Amino acid sequence: MSSVMAFVSMEDGKFVINEQAAELLSSIEKPVVPVCVAGNYRTGKSFLLNCLTDLEGAPSKKGKKFAVGGTTNACTRGIWLSPPVKTGNHVKIFLDTEGLGALDQSQTHDTQIFALSVLLSSCFMYNTVGTIDEKALDSLAAVTQLASKINHDLRASSSLPAMNFPRFMWIVRDFSLSLKDS
Repeated sequence: MSSVMAFVSMEDGKFVINEQAAELLSSIEKPVVPVCVAGNYRTGKSFLLNCLTDLEGAPSKKGKKFAVGGTTNACTRGIWLSPPVKTGNHVKIFLDTEGLGALDQSQTHDTQIFALSVLLSSCFMYNTVGTIDEKALDSLAAVTQLASKINHDLRASSSLPAMNFPRFMWIVRDFSLSLKDS
């Protein structure tokens, strides 16, 4: 695989996994470390992931990276997957998520995509622009509670082991306030 591909899409409120992506992940013999970036739509998540995959040496060909655009329309739908990057004893994959708050999607849709991205990740990067505000904190708290409930329900109804929540990184982009002591 030398280019990004759709991994998970939403159809009629249900997740649909791309068979080609599932086959790719099944073929990886080393432990997989999914690194996911999520946040509001049109905030540069795909651009950030393209920079990260370049730094990691992902085998993407020019023009075969996560889609970026200069309009107000969202580029990413669902969750997209990068080519695997072999690093030591494991393989990294980068996951690009559909942005939250797009005008053509519901809050339920956003919450489902966000919660799934948390559950899939080993490292979860929450991308925001500007200052950290109450709305961002509320959104993050709601999704964390939902993911925790899903994890609890899965453990209660099956023999699955407890899930560890991913490492969390909050990316604050374009922060321009002066930090001064009073």
